[in-house]
This record gives sequence, C-alpha cells and structure tokens, in this order.
Amino acid sequence: MYCLGHIERKYIKVPIGASWVEATMRTSGFDIARRFFVDTVQISLLQRPMKWESVITFSSPSTKSFAFPMEGGRTMELAIAQFWSSGIGSHEATVVEFEVTSFVLDI
Repeated sequence: MYCLGHIERKYIKVPIGASWVEATMRTSGFDIARRFFVDTVQISLLQRPMKWESVITFSSPSTKSFAFPMEGGRTMELAIAQFWSSGIGSHEATVVEFEVTSFVLDI
C-alpha cells in the first residue's frame, strides 16, 4: 500500500545470460490519479552503474508494462516511490503490484 511519499526497495537477482528485464506494474484502490517514480540500478566492478528510470502516471486503476536493460548474473535494485504530491486530497492508499514477468536471454 502506497501513501504520499512512500518508497519501497526490492533486490532482484538477474539470471546469468539475461540482458533485458520485462516487468509489469498494476495499481488499484485509488480515486485520484497517482504518479510514481520507478528506478533501477545495477552495480558492476570497474564499470558505470546500469541505470533505468521512469515516471509513470496512473489516471485509473490499470496495468503498465515496460522493459529495461540489465546485466545477467548480478543483483539489481528496484525502487518504486509515489510522488509526495500524488493524490493530494484523497485518503485512499494505492495498491501496487510490481512483477518481473520475464528475463530476455542473449542468444
């Protein structure tokens, strides 16, 4: 459940050989549009961090899918934050389900 300014972090192991992550974000339980910041980062020794970020707005309960590059065999950090100004005037918390649906492997 996300309220104004709420942040959650998860750590996901990317399988060896994967180069892309496909994910789905579902929201429900709210009456006023909600805005989220989704950020991923993966650290590799002697390399620049791999980073992907997006601002996603949900005007009604719905599902959005996206894909982003990652390096296989390493852990990625996923952070999802609801903007502090998102849903002002509403007392309802937002239900958010974030699911990694697949990893795209290099062939």
